[in-house]
Amino acid sequence: MGSDSDVPLVLQDLRRLLQKDGPSDLFDKSVMATPVAAIKALLGVVQRSQATTMMGLQDELKQARDVMIQDYETNQSASSRGGSLIALSSGCDLFLKYVTRSFLELSDFEACRREVLERGERFAGISVAARDRIAQVGADFIHEGMTVLTHGWSRVVASVLLEAAETKHFDIIVLEGRPDAAGAKVAQAYGSHPSKIPTTVVLDAAMGYI
Repeated sequence: MGSDSDVPLVLQDLRRLLQKDGPSDLFDKSVMATPVAAIKALLGVVQRSQATTMMGLQDELKQARDVMIQDYETNQSASSRGGSLIALSSGCDLFLKYVTRSFLELSDFEACRREVLERGERFAGISVAARDRIAQVGADFIHEGMTVLTHGWSRVVASVLLEAAETKHFDIIVLEGRPDAAGAKVAQAYGSHPSKIPTTVVLDAAMGYI
């Protein structure tokens, strides 16, 4: 990967924001979702930018997006790509569209830049809080004695299940999740969690039978 001095600042920001991002951190509420981390990394680009025009700033942001996506494609194993790459790309594209829309609303470059930074930080904060809100609403869909089938790993899903487990008894069936066995790792995480939700791992191909 090279020393920190050889790594673009946007990548340093992204790696720092995602340094805890795996099944072992499934229940860590401080872990940031990949799209939000991408947006915060791009906010860093806006803060450091020396551009004096909107076109110049947009070019810098597009280059930063390409650097992050290329780094992810190069350094992540093929079995662990998929969803996270989509999330990273989606977060970048959402932010770029927002920047374009802000410029259409505010013709003054500096005013637009300030607005982008302010709203971007606010969006990141709202996104973190949204996980708890989703858990509160989603837990109502899980009833006493229910069996929940889930695939892969998701901190949002984990938040919903843990919220429900505070007042209800139910069990989870987790698909193994080949080729990286993400589901099996998630099952281990649930098994060691204080909530002790009964969890069973099954092969992906057995989903219909189960």
